[in-house]
Amino acid sequence: MALTSMPEYDGAEGNSCQLHVSLRSPDGTPVLAGDGAHGESALLRRVLAGQLACLRELTLLFAPTVNAYKRLRPGASAPISVAWGPDDRLAALRLVGSGASLRLEHRVPGGDADPHLALAAVLLAARHGIEHDLPLPDPVRGAPGPDAATLPASVAEAADLLDGSAVAREGLGDALVDALVAAARAEWAGYTGSVSEWERARYFERR
Repeated sequence: MALTSMPEYDGAEGNSCQLHVSLRSPDGTPVLAGDGAHGESALLRRVLAGQLACLRELTLLFAPTVNAYKRLRPGASAPISVAWGPDDRLAALRLVGSGASLRLEHRVPGGDADPHLALAAVLLAARHGIEHDLPLPDPVRGAPGPDAATLPASVAEAADLLDGSAVAREGLGDALVDALVAAARAEWAGYTGSVSEWERARYFERR
């Protein structure tokens, strides 16, 4: 038996680290449920809007390695679009439960994610949505449409987005963001500089 945290190790179902997040008031009362169309509160709508607004620039905190983006690919069971939906497993953000148990499921993190950094990203995005009173786009049902914004397609693209993220730099500090970006770029350089078995099998006898 061998264990791995690789998000995609055999081209089939990936290895995820989905986060279920709920919020409570100082007295312990759940605050995400309300009288919205899907049982959500006005606060939850701002939290969701913040997640969507920050998702692309914070993706590196959910998917920190080259392999993570082989899980986040078109046609896989993991999400690739910046979208939310009630009980929709194809959306990056899914509402789960009802009443006091209503919560946000963040479906982007893979098995290689640092849970502390992933949760920090969720909280930073939630704060951003609350403080800026962001409007929430309509939910999706089923697969998001072709016009939906998509997650970065590689660790290199995610590193560039995090590098320019004011939300991340304000919340995590320049030193940590710079270290994460440098590690991701080193990972990408190592990957693009290596020759894979796939390349050998495909190109060895081709001219």
